Amino acid sequence: MSIFWRIWKAQAWAALAAFGLAGLLWPQAALSALLGGLACLIPGLYLLLQQARPDAPAGSGLGRALKGEAGRVALTVAIFAGVFAGYKALSFLAFLGVFAGLQVFYGLVPLLDARRESARARTMAAKR
Repeated sequence: MSIFWRIWKAQAWAALAAFGLAGLLWPQAALSALLGGLACLIPGLYLLLQQARPDAPAGSGLGRALKGEAGRVALTVAIFAGVFAGYKALSFLAFLGVFAGLQVFYGLVPLLDARRESARARTMAAKR
């Protein structure tokens, strides 16, 4: 599984946990937390699907990556605008807190993967 799918999967689990926790501790903010999670997950899924498409012959894939990233940004802006315009009972703190919290996974998952690989390499070297 690619690093991007692992990041997205970790974000999805964290978004569900945030939604559940908000539902228990601050029920009126639970929907805002869910919307914050979706504002991160939907554009991220679009980017993943763009990257999963096969390369065109003799193509570097850079155009596809840029198109995917531009689409992700546009979807994020559209979701933010839709939420701010359409949901009057929005808890801004819950919405933005979950969205920003999920962004941390773009750095956290690769860091944890690197540490795991480093530990695996040390274990393999010690066995020799």
